[in-house]
Amino acid sequence: MIKVLVYIAGRDVHNLNPALQKLVELYPKVDVRIIGAMGVYPLKDSTGTDFPFFRLQDIGNLEFDFVLVTGGSDDINGLAPDVHFGDVLSQLRSANVPEHKILLDRVICVPLFTFEKYERLKKSKPTIFAMNCFGGVVYHRFGLPFYSPLINMFMLEADFMKFLRDPMKYINTELRFHKWYEDQRGIDGRYPLFILGDDVIVHMNHYGQLGADFAKMKWDERKSRINWFNVIPVIYTSKPEVAAEFDDLPFAKKVCFVPFKSEKPSAYYLDKILDGNKGLSDLANRFGLGHNSYNYDIWDMLLYGKKSYY
Repeated sequence: MIKVLVYIAGRDVHNLNPALQKLVELYPKVDVRIIGAMGVYPLKDSTGTDFPFFRLQDIGNLEFDFVLVTGGSDDINGLAPDVHFGDVLSQLRSANVPEHKILLDRVICVPLFTFEKYERLKKSKPTIFAMNCFGGVVYHRFGLPFYSPLINMFMLEADFMKFLRDPMKYINTELRFHKWYEDQRGIDGRYPLFILGDDVIVHMNHYGQLGADFAKMKWDERKSRINWFNVIPVIYTSKPEVAAEFDDLPFAKKVCFVPFKSEKPSAYYLDKILDGNKGLSDLANRFGLGHNSYNYDIWDMLLYGKKSYY
């Protein structure tokens, strides 16, 4: 029997029951208790009775095997309506909860989850070089630090391929502010453009209100975390010739989302019709969030660079 404390980080707890069911499958019995802190909410059981509710400072007096964090939104920005998961994790760590005892409900809900795979993934510290927001989406989904500076931004396909041909060279150059970009489509609004090296444009499209200085600061902070021993480049393209060139790049793990069937080991087929007729970029992000209509094993993809199914 294991004891699970459940930290309620917001009102949206739709992943809680599936996560607990998964734990029941992995262990003979789960004894559930609830732990709370400022700004979080009590939880009732199926009979309407409140679970025991503890304060964060009471953790030291409790025996538990895991703290299951629930109640957060699955949006790509990593924000619940009222609580940021990073703050929750920091609070738990400050209360001396060991890292290996903190679980996110959304991670347990990823198909084929096991504690061994999750521990292996955390220890591997993957650096995802993604052309769009896919990297940030995956880091959020799995509750991992940003081991890559390519977060909340995008590059155009040609620029991204330039970057991937010699990523260490580009990373080791200064990211320089270029100008403010006005999105005429009205989707991303006004945001800063940067130049990497002499010829790669970086669109910091999620930093419009935060500003160019903040975007540059976060880039420099995150690039210091790069794990060059576990780099995973991720691109999406509708061009077979680009997919073929990408597949030839010298990375042990690599992911190319394409809207066509392909035998290339790195090519992951995404069907617009099957997934609500969305654009390829949105389909890639949805895949990172766990909306996987294709039964690809995301654990094999991130851990081994292997395209397999479940």
